[in-house]
Amino acid sequence: MNHAHVVTSVGLIFDILGAGFLARGLIISEEMALRLGLSYFGGDSREENLRDPRVADRLDQSRDAKIGLSFLVLGFVNQLIGTWL
Repeated sequence: MNHAHVVTSVGLIFDILGAGFLARGLIISEEMALRLGLSYFGGDSREENLRDPRVADRLDQSRDAKIGLSFLVLGFVNQLIGTWL
């Protein structure tokens, strides 16, 4: 097996992992998570509101999407390098 096959294979694995992470959530900011996850009668402080399970879940989805995007970029770059080796 030559180097091109190894690099291309690693790239494909990163693509698969990235797609899985992106499927789990969307990238949003803390402000958006607070707006979408809380009622108008939320907690008294930002820290308290960020601990709300609905807000925390939206932030977890956002983190997963960022990780997934990183895996996809790494995978595509590996495939591109593998093509030229």
